[in-house]
Amino acid sequence: MTLAAGRPLVSVVIPAYNAAAMIGDALRSVFAQTFTDFEVVVVDDGSTDDTARVVEALGAGVVRLIRQANRGPAAARNAGIAASTAPLIAFLDADDEWLPGKLELQTAYFAAHPEAALLHTATARAGDRQPEHEASRLAGEPPASVFCDLFHTDYDINTLTVMVRREAVEEAGGFDERREVHVEDWDLWLRIAARHKVGYLPVPTAVRRPGGGMSGDVEKTFRGQAAVIRKIEPICAQACSRHQAFDACLRRRWYRFYWELGYARRRAGRRPAAAWAFLQAIARQPLAAGGWTQLAASVTGRRVAQAVRDVRTASPNPEPPSLLNHTIYRRTRRLISNHVHSADTLLHRARLGERRRILFEAASPMSFVIFRPVYERLRRDPRFEFWFTATGSAWEPTRLYEVVGISERVVAPARAAWMKVDACVNTDFWDTTWLHRRTRRIHMFHGVAGKYGLDAPVDLAPTVRSFDRLLFPNEDRLRRYTEAALVADGSPAAVLAGYPKVDSLVDGTLDGAAVRL
Repeated sequence: MTLAAGRPLVSVVIPAYNAAAMIGDALRSVFAQTFTDFEVVVVDDGSTDDTARVVEALGAGVVRLIRQANRGPAAARNAGIAASTAPLIAFLDADDEWLPGKLELQTAYFAAHPEAALLHTATARAGDRQPEHEASRLAGEPPASVFCDLFHTDYDINTLTVMVRREAVEEAGGFDERREVHVEDWDLWLRIAARHKVGYLPVPTAVRRPGGGMSGDVEKTFRGQAAVIRKIEPICAQACSRHQAFDACLRRRWYRFYWELGYARRRAGRRPAAAWAFLQAIARQPLAAGGWTQLAASVTGRRVAQAVRDVRTASPNPEPPSLLNHTIYRRTRRLISNHVHSADTLLHRARLGERRRILFEAASPMSFVIFRPVYERLRRDPRFEFWFTATGSAWEPTRLYEVVGISERVVAPARAAWMKVDACVNTDFWDTTWLHRRTRRIHMFHGVAGKYGLDAPVDLAPTVRSFDRLLFPNEDRLRRYTEAALVADGSPAAVLAGYPKVDSLVDGTLDGAAVRL
């Protein structure tokens, strides 16, 4: 740690407002870092409690304390950046904590990937067991272009895990200090991602305390999101490589915004305001069933909506008799098909014995980031044999897996479609490989609903229902799918896995012998 002697490699910037009860733990987590070439700048943003006194007592000689009138977290972070000197900047809020190896892991990553402008990581919950990780192994993940996913909130960046190059922050103009922006961190990460590549480490380096994070003022948060979307619109046309039609891209983004706003209002009991938001969503995408379903729920009320869901999910006779599907020819063909698939499975089991063949399909390198913790834990287990393919047209399979360090058992989608596998795992409903031979399909959700909200894709209901297992990251996402009748309440196909449980595959707290497909 340093205050005045020489220029450090990392500047730690901590904004604080009335944080006397919590900032001590945050500072101690910084002082406990295994990497020590850093400086600490705390900005007291007009606190009326003993925040400054706690900082002075704990950080005498090693912490630069700046006091200013209350101007908000964006202005406080900008003041901290201006007072700091290092080429790399790391952010920590006064009510959160870092794990001891955070700065060591991230500085190693930047040394290995000079093309990265920003790096973020997974987070942990207080009390979770944390594994030890080797910086040399984790530094191999390359950065990627994430602007489009970040703009559409399919990708999230937790500010307490961010380390960013100073020149990238200065080039982007720093945090927007207008109070109405409210989601100023998302705004800055978008402006940086529009010009540079972003790295990600799928291991926790920070602990978010319960109750921290986004403000409970939902309306203020959505107003901030709207302001940022309008601000970023001109950048989107040049920066977003995914969309081919700029207008369609923006309609999709605004549809999602208004759908999520309506959903939040309906959950809060504000049905007229929710109906207005869903009407705005429908105006952007009139053919999207999700907007109409939620509008009906907002107008008719919870009981009617629940009754509709019950009817949709009960389905005692899901396939009524028809002249097309219940002819002798159709029944005979299904019978023969079932026998052929059963024979195919028996031969497959005879060839592989106890070994299970798993096919993973990725739409981009980011898809593999979700699957990597499972893969790293099981790849040396003799019970499993992993194969890999790609979906969509953006990535050629060999190139995609080259990026994540895999070169063996990579096959083209055309070959994968005819492979016999015990399970096919993916992380994207929009692009999926349809296999001709019977298997079990498993979906691992990417993104975590909660910060910006992620709705349930009712337009993809047939695709969603084709999966044998849906591994949900949290209760909010599972509830949204249940309310949209995409999964039945209590269905064994819907599993609340949660990223902490996925992490337990990595640190060894989950019994490997208990793993079953």
